[in-house]
Amino acid sequence: MPVEDIPVLVFAKGYFDERHFVRLLCMFSILVGFQSLRLSAQQSECKDVLRTEWRSLDKRRSEKVAGAREFLWSHWSQKKCTELLLTAWSKEGMRSDSHYKIEVTPSNVTILMGTIARRDDPAAEVDALAVPATGHVRNSEPETSSYEVYTIERIEVKVPFIVEKARRIPDNKIVSPSKYRLRFRGKDDKVITDF
Repeated sequence: MPVEDIPVLVFAKGYFDERHFVRLLCMFSILVGFQSLRLSAQQSECKDVLRTEWRSLDKRRSEKVAGAREFLWSHWSQKKCTELLLTAWSKEGMRSDSHYKIEVTPSNVTILMGTIARRDDPAAEVDALAVPATGHVRNSEPETSSYEVYTIERIEVKVPFIVEKARRIPDNKIVSPSKYRLRFRGKDDKVITDF
């Protein structure tokens, strides 16, 4: 039976009259409206944003990195949406702009989307030790990469440090953010990177 004939049959057999159909259509519209309001409310709750920057010569760099790491981990483990905007400069004067966004989907799946853009920054400080004997630092091509993370794990930092082999720290164990790193895994469970 073709789908377009179903309403005609329902009306023809007397199950519904036009008034019942209009009520049903109104109820359906209200339900769809509530669902979209709920989704937009979830998105509007994501106002917890951390902006941070660090330079290679920054004495508080380790502290700032640990703070950003803890910020991501706490939001991930509590399934709370957030954004981390991070700008960093290497000792060679390379600037990295990173954007990490944690979202919780309607099906309650937590995803982190990461985007990193790197480019030379002529105005950046350059560590004298990073300058080669030729006296000039070679410029690099700008690059941008993006990825989606479906699993974040806290991992131990032990020498030698190999991200894929590092031991996972239990989620309920309390550990200082300076004592762990975050391992990002994709949908296929492969390691993408660490933070």
